[in-house]
Amino acid sequence: MHLFNLDTIATATNNFSDANKIGEGGFGSVYKGTLLSGKEIAVKKLSKNSRQGAQEFRNEAFLISKLQHKNLVGLIGTCTEGEDRMLIYEYMANKSLDYFIFDVERSALLAWKTRHNTILGIARGLLYLHQDSKLQVIHRDLKPSNILLDRKLTPKISDFGLARIFGDDNGDQGKTNRVVGTYGYMSPEYAIIGIFSIKSDVFSLGVLLLEILSGKKNRGFSHPDHHHNLLGHAWLLWREGRGFELMDSSLEDSYIKPQVIKCIHVGLLCVQNFPDDRPQMSTVVLMLTNEGAVLPQPKQPGSKKRRGKAKCNTLMILLLKWIEIPESNYVKTSTHFTGKENEANGEEMHLFNLDTIATATNNFCHANKIGEGGFGSVYKGTFLTGKEIAVKKLSNNSRQGAQEFRNEAFLISKLQHKNLVGLIGTCTEGVERMLIYEYMANKSLDYFIFDVERSALLAWKTRHSIILGTARGLLYLHQDSKLQVIHRDLKPSNILLDSNLIPKISDFGLARIFGDDDGDQAETNRVIGTYGYMSPEYAINGIFSVKSDVFSFGVLLLEIVSGKRNRGFSHSDHHHNLLGHTWLLWREGKALELMDLTLEDSCIKSQVIKCIHLGLLCVQNFPEDRPEMSTVVLMLTNEGAALPQPKQPGFFGDTSSTVNATSGKETSCSRNVISTTVLEAR
Repeated sequence: MHLFNLDTIATATNNFSDANKIGEGGFGSVYKGTLLSGKEIAVKKLSKNSRQGAQEFRNEAFLISKLQHKNLVGLIGTCTEGEDRMLIYEYMANKSLDYFIFDVERSALLAWKTRHNTILGIARGLLYLHQDSKLQVIHRDLKPSNILLDRKLTPKISDFGLARIFGDDNGDQGKTNRVVGTYGYMSPEYAIIGIFSIKSDVFSLGVLLLEILSGKKNRGFSHPDHHHNLLGHAWLLWREGRGFELMDSSLEDSYIKPQVIKCIHVGLLCVQNFPDDRPQMSTVVLMLTNEGAVLPQPKQPGSKKRRGKAKCNTLMILLLKWIEIPESNYVKTSTHFTGKENEANGEEMHLFNLDTIATATNNFCHANKIGEGGFGSVYKGTFLTGKEIAVKKLSNNSRQGAQEFRNEAFLISKLQHKNLVGLIGTCTEGVERMLIYEYMANKSLDYFIFDVERSALLAWKTRHSIILGTARGLLYLHQDSKLQVIHRDLKPSNILLDSNLIPKISDFGLARIFGDDDGDQAETNRVIGTYGYMSPEYAINGIFSVKSDVFSFGVLLLEIVSGKRNRGFSHSDHHHNLLGHTWLLWREGKALELMDLTLEDSCIKSQVIKCIHLGLLCVQNFPEDRPEMSTVVLMLTNEGAALPQPKQPGFFGDTSSTVNATSGKETSCSRNVISTTVLEAR
């Protein structure tokens, strides 16, 4: 994140001219700008008279710097010069969602496919905030004007000024005596008694979803036949079997009827009166992406807004009273971000001096050494504050390490997910090059699963959680991050485990970034990675893609289930590797025999069989036969998911997986303007 000076931003916005003004709110004004490089930006300028804005500025600057997802707006930097406070964002060429869906002419520009992608993108962004980010975030102001659209109409959730962070010790809900948000989108329990949780955001998403489908606003909705709002109208149509009539008439030529009906169904489930009746965002994404998902029947929605002498419950009476409260009474609560919370939930990337790291590691003493590789050595350290760290120290003689250092320092600083290892900072003093990570108390996955005694410490529930966490981290790299990343070295020693045994994908030194124009695969004349985990097309022909990582994940999954290594696996009855052994057992209907014996008392057999099934699908010989990570996560989380039958896996019959992976000095090659650095296979 960049710190801009005032002159640069003033020049970019033509001195904050009215012609460049593109928005305004309680925070202040928003201006379009163009940097000298030609890059377009959006400048959110804090009004000097806005106390509300000052709080939003601190909240938003902190939060967005900690979040990274392709469906969240990107913060480029800030400007804090004199009394001026500005947030500098990537510019969204297509404004916001409300600009389209509530305008008769412009709504026709959003065909059904685009609207469905918008709904799914928002849902994925919200899932990241609620579950996959290192910080659990409740947005509290989800509405069409806060969904920005880029040049490709990709949705970006914006405006985190009212957002609330939940830590591990904060429980799953909060309470305030004054609510924040927007009429028509707040859940009943939040609007009436000030209780908010992730289910408050789910309610807002439900309203938003029904508005996207109908092209109508919930607030101020009117109909000649009744006095309900949009939620009530949708419920009446649904109950009468006419839910399809809710659809915006401009979609008549582009809609897919089952998708429309499902989205209305999901929208109604999200706006249920009681939080417990609303799905979590992981379930919402599952329902939206899985054609065969069975959805429960919705009940009458909350905030149905009935006028007249109708019978209604106490909650609805209170809600009707709330609806009459003037907008000025909705003021900001003091329960969201504070400086203390910043301290508890993370810190900015730090540049450490050598003395600090030397002191923390007892001058890099051998007793503190916890690992070693082609990069160099890894040391455990402890700051004077008591915070434990892991220091990855580049060997001065390692050219391979120098490239990995640059790659990893760049990549990890750009990625934020609870299943990726966290980089605290760097040390680049003199000839020294070090990466400073959060310390993982339980070392790495291989420390447990390949040791006879320690493997017993990982019961099936823990192993299944590790499999799912690793899958979610990989899904983020492949699909949900703004950068599409191929890891290229997924293996148990690169899956670190924190004090709660939460898996963290690590070691991005060999990772490869794909841009929008790079196609979906690349080729190199020399491979990098680890024997036993590389896919056939990569090891033999140098072709890599997201499906290369899927193959590695499949090997990893089967190793977690079996407690056996793929490389060097041996069996008295045949000469196959672990993949071949699994395939033989599967074909003979004896798949459960693959399972680690230490899991006999803790396993759920149906889950074990599904994981073996999924592992075999991931290690198929041809990339097109392997599932994408979104499908892998779907299969792992949906009990009723139908899995295709696997074919014979890649490297069937190979006992050592010692494909001729070349090694040598650094070089590079390109295909479709893609280059890769060649490092040693290990």
